[in-house]
Amino acid sequence: MESGFDRLADLVPCGLLVVDATGRVEQANALAAELLGRPARELVGQPLDALFAVDTPLCFAALDLAGPVVQRRLKLAGDPGVPVDLSANALRASDGSLQGALLALQDRRELRQLEFELGRAQQLESVGRIAAGIAHEINTPVQFIGDSVHFLREAFADLTGLLETLDALRDAAVAKGFEAKITHAIADAEEFADVELLRAEIPASLDRTQEGVRRVAEIARAIKEFSYPDQKEKAAVDLNAALSSTLTIARNEYKYVAELQTDLGRLPPVYCHIGHLNQVFLNLVVNAAHAIEDSPRRDGRKGVIHVATRSEGDTVLITIRDNGCGIPPEIQEQVFDAFFTTKEVGRGTGQGLALARSIIVDRHHGTLDFQSTVGEGTCFFVRVPVDGSSMYQDASAS
Repeated sequence: MESGFDRLADLVPCGLLVVDATGRVEQANALAAELLGRPARELVGQPLDALFAVDTPLCFAALDLAGPVVQRRLKLAGDPGVPVDLSANALRASDGSLQGALLALQDRRELRQLEFELGRAQQLESVGRIAAGIAHEINTPVQFIGDSVHFLREAFADLTGLLETLDALRDAAVAKGFEAKITHAIADAEEFADVELLRAEIPASLDRTQEGVRRVAEIARAIKEFSYPDQKEKAAVDLNAALSSTLTIARNEYKYVAELQTDLGRLPPVYCHIGHLNQVFLNLVVNAAHAIEDSPRRDGRKGVIHVATRSEGDTVLITIRDNGCGIPPEIQEQVFDAFFTTKEVGRGTGQGLALARSIIVDRHHGTLDFQSTVGEGTCFFVRVPVDGSSMYQDASAS
């Protein structure tokens, strides 16, 4: 028959063990049994040092119960075991004698994931503020350069008119028999300055400079939009514009290995945390570039990354497809697991897709799925509700 302790303990979001004064388990809740990988009834009577990893043996005598709560980080028995935080609280009789202890076990894997996401969010917030400031600072000199190039273009047009007039005057002077010394001096000056080359190259140089200025301004604008501080509440945004900015930011990741193709359909404003979605899009595009880089083509041609958006009723669909190496079937179920990665050290942490799924599923109530064929490529499907509510609330209510 289930006791009051069992009913109460199973409501607590951590593993609980009650041990007696000799350090043997008297009671265990369901979560503790799950962490230890054994039924609760099999834990009863077991000594603590039999439950924890041999590299960190634990016995009742080793517990410091002087304070109300003592926290230690231990690894539970098993290979490789489960990292946990241990809190121990003494259980005493009315006369103060020690009767045992209540141990609380908190799964460190979940805490580590939460710590990572919090640290990542703080890091992105800091980087975002810095990047937005840099983008703002870049805009001012870029505007100066753009205005100067515009002035030089107009000034050169005026000078070109003057040169044409001088050419006509020189030709007339030669025709009228003016002193040859003067006409020869004009011709020598034109040859020394290479006027014909300047007429051909200066406009082309101005065109290239103006294109470079336009490109820098576009990058600065994309950085500013990409790093715009996220609001606590969801806001309506133009998802296509945000995606375009992200693709601009990510260009250096794919431009050497892949051609980018886009098919951005007409979308309604989407209520979302755009800073988080930008991070998802960036991760998926970078992963696509890496997949293509890992499957070089014999003909030397670049791969293709295809990004598309479209409206699907109350949701929008974003697809990011590559023709890279693909994901082997035997690891497809693991790609969203935290810290899982097939990339070499320094190239991936195993957090990108886990964080992406958390952002899409947990924060935006959407879905993140993929289809992949080894040797042909992978396509990720991101679906988010337009109004920011759960895609499944109607189904769950019915």
